[in-house]
Amino acid sequence: MFCRSRRKLVSKAVLLFVFSLAVISYGQSPKPYILQMGGSCSPGEMSVEYLITGQFGGYSGFVKTDARFDMYEIPTVRDGMAARTLKIIIRGSRCRTQTFDVPEVEKNGRVLRVRLRRSRPIEYRGVITSPEMLPRKDARLTVEYWANWKCEFFGIADCLIGPTRIDAVEVGEDGKFRVRLPDLANDHALSGFGQKGAFQFYIRERGTGNILFNLRGTDESRTIPVANGYPQINEFSLETSQN
Repeated sequence: MFCRSRRKLVSKAVLLFVFSLAVISYGQSPKPYILQMGGSCSPGEMSVEYLITGQFGGYSGFVKTDARFDMYEIPTVRDGMAARTLKIIIRGSRCRTQTFDVPEVEKNGRVLRVRLRRSRPIEYRGVITSPEMLPRKDARLTVEYWANWKCEFFGIADCLIGPTRIDAVEVGEDGKFRVRLPDLANDHALSGFGQKGAFQFYIRERGTGNILFNLRGTDESRTIPVANGYPQINEFSLETSQN
């Protein structure tokens, strides 16, 4: 009986010790950073991307935003290991870009406050020289932005750049269209990058979003680099999509 009681006491002591270690370990786990957004743009308009690095290597992810909420958690732990650095990109099609570069993540976390501001819109006028090819009822023109500076900011060769929808408009019977582009050339967050990204124009099927045509400029290019201003009228031809 004495031996059994002693074994039970030892077992309880071991369990208590393990539990105590778990509590201590949890208590020392780094807290997430809190992103608090306010200003003239709604959080629901913004996309939030982050990159954390540490002994686990590197991990990038997205934060789902919602117009109803202004505070979001940015994780600082991956595979049970603490992050050493943190980088965040906050951007929207009608808003100025915001970036954070945290070279040393604080274990107690931190609140990063962001004041969102509208970007000055730039009117861009174009004309498709062969409008007779356009399917009038089931298609519209979309303009999309490719932020190729993102890889430079994150410091990685391939950061899975994807397009951001900027505008979607109807094309007139004469082939003319007008879209609103954000003034990214004067976006302070992008001032340190050699390339500030580019726009691409597509004719997409209205119901499915499938690309029917790519728009190609007179210089045979499909992309329009970010600039301070653009010609009064820009000519395009249609190129059948291979998708």
